[in-house]
Amino acid sequence: MTQGKTVPTGVSLISLGSHAAMELGLNRDPVDYPIYEREARKRTFWALFTISVTMTSFFSRSWSAFDLRYIDCAFPLDYHEECVKLAWIR
Repeated sequence: MTQGKTVPTGVSLISLGSHAAMELGLNRDPVDYPIYEREARKRTFWALFTISVTMTSFFSRSWSAFDLRYIDCAFPLDYHEECVKLAWIR
């Protein structure tokens, strides 16, 4: 793949991931899930959001699927993943 085709392909893949995250409801606060799954959903959403906003801003493109009015997902806990797993097991 040449350099000229890499950027549009990357932005398209991030856009696809963003739309999938919205369809899966990762943008909503996951209260009905066990703590480990809640944290995994939050971390996945915020990682996709950050990558999407960074890429679209850097390449001067419009935001993909994220509408800030529909995001109420809290930030993930500031713990290592192994600590969250241990709390989930107890």
